[in-house]
Amino acid sequence: MDLIDVALSRILLENSRTPYSKMAEEVGISTQAVHRRIQSLREQGILRDTIVRPSLRSMGLTHVIIFGWSKSKSISEVVSRLAENPSIAIMQVASGNYVYVHAGIKSADQLAKVVTFVQQEAKISSPTVGIVSGPEPSAPDPLTRSDMKIISSLREDSRKSVALVSAEIGMTAKTVRKRLHRMVEEDLVSFSVHWRPDAQGDTMSKLHIILNEEVDREKVAVSLISRFSDNVINVISFSNLPNLILVTIWTESVRDMNRLCKSLESEGLVESVTPVVLLDIHYYRASGSERPLER
Repeated sequence: MDLIDVALSRILLENSRTPYSKMAEEVGISTQAVHRRIQSLREQGILRDTIVRPSLRSMGLTHVIIFGWSKSKSISEVVSRLAENPSIAIMQVASGNYVYVHAGIKSADQLAKVVTFVQQEAKISSPTVGIVSGPEPSAPDPLTRSDMKIISSLREDSRKSVALVSAEIGMTAKTVRKRLHRMVEEDLVSFSVHWRPDAQGDTMSKLHIILNEEVDREKVAVSLISRFSDNVINVISFSNLPNLILVTIWTESVRDMNRLCKSLESEGLVESVTPVVLLDIHYYRASGSERPLER
């Protein structure tokens, strides 16, 4: 991959229905070049299936990440065991068996059960639990049956045209377009992709950034985006861990990643920057996001 491929991947991770023309405008290349690059990323196994599901917010769920060093002798067995819990959506594996488990949680009681499950199955003695900052969850199930029909139609191909969706579910194109717009604008649906940068050996890392006590994390986020926007895939902050930011970055080499970390540390905004190299990503189909809704 190069920086343009990273930029295209970032756009598709955010919204896999983004038109190629809009992507071309954002990255500064032709629409035809966008098409060729995305096709190449698919052929290399970096971009795989699309992800279409009701958002955590639409289901009244909160995004949490449970992370730490796994003492399991077999990470592949951990991957299989975590699939048994319907609250878990993604597991990321980093160097040294450091794992990140993403889940959707509805209550404190459920959170405690999921943390215990992950701690036992992944053999993490002292997991860190981060509640991802973001908008408050909506009232449960704001999606209608018609909305769910549209989501179901797009499940195998999130880029399916409105005309094809309309013909498949027996709804006018105008209505499909209007409902899709509402779902996206109100953050009720997630359109993304299975992204596997490890397929071609690119260096993807997570930076654990500990902020100085007196520093505003918004200031750090702005600094990161302005200085390293080409390399940054996402930035995650936590409502319960105000001094911690997790940043996923792409670099051409581990050496470049280390240089970026040293540059951040030299600014005086952070106490420390600890990187781990991402090795693998596993996506689960959480049953909670697949259930039919009654309204």
